[in-house]
Amino acid sequence: MKLILEAISGPLAGKKFEVPAGDMVRFGRTAKAERALPEDSFLSSIHFAAGSDEAGWFIRDLGSSNGTYLNGAKVEQSRLADGDQLRAGGTIFAVHAGDVPQTPAADPAAFASIDDGEGFPGAARLLEILRSQRDPLYAVLDAARNPKLIALLSQSRHAFRSLYEGSSAVDLALRAPYIVRLPAESPLLETLAHQGWGKSLGVYLTCCLPLEDVRRHLRHFLMVELEGGKSVYFRFYDPRVLRVYLPTCTEQERQRFFGPLGRYLMEGEENSLLLEFSTHQKEAHAHSLDSPGGPRR
Repeated sequence: MKLILEAISGPLAGKKFEVPAGDMVRFGRTAKAERALPEDSFLSSIHFAAGSDEAGWFIRDLGSSNGTYLNGAKVEQSRLADGDQLRAGGTIFAVHAGDVPQTPAADPAAFASIDDGEGFPGAARLLEILRSQRDPLYAVLDAARNPKLIALLSQSRHAFRSLYEGSSAVDLALRAPYIVRLPAESPLLETLAHQGWGKSLGVYLTCCLPLEDVRRHLRHFLMVELEGGKSVYFRFYDPRVLRVYLPTCTEQERQRFFGPLGRYLMEGEENSLLLEFSTHQKEAHAHSLDSPGGPRR
């Protein structure tokens, strides 16, 4: 399913613009936008973004000079429905928006473009470990690592949310970290195990709390302050970062970082190892994914 913006009035009248499900497209006057519309001189260089997430289609003004209007009302961000009218610059668009497609199963071939091989050989052992966790399993996945992740999440039928909020959630939708709850028999989990392992796509964690509560906790760690007061993004959901951070943080930092979470599970430096950090253990247990043996130091 696609969102179609049909220009019905103004310098772009008669043209149609498509936004694929699971994507976000910026519209504006210049080539800085994915959809450059130089014919409309009243558009800002990057004027608005249209896209979809787990809740449906949305529109967001990107700080334009002349504003973005939905059904006559000026908006900063709003949901879109079929039949809406959108005005940006000197153009009025008719909105043709169906439901964002949801399919019951994720396709394991969705990551084929990342790995042209046969998939991760230790996937069976990896799934065995992840599915055997006592507490509910979540993953935090980095859309910046692969643009297909958002579409895959949308297809999975699982609840998922960006860790970002407000304008960042829209402006950085294609590069944001997303949290998703993964039931034991999830086709998405199987896809990630076979085609995503070893690509630094994200980390797994366990927690008994609902998704929104886990998300709220994790959001506390998106930014860190460096010496001198500069704030930077903390990519804790990158296994290359987290497996270095956890063994070196203080006990106080560790307890705060884990909070209600039970475990973090992630790729080792070698793909044949799964590292498991728990709230009470400073060192990781390393599970071999080459054989069905138990954890080893």
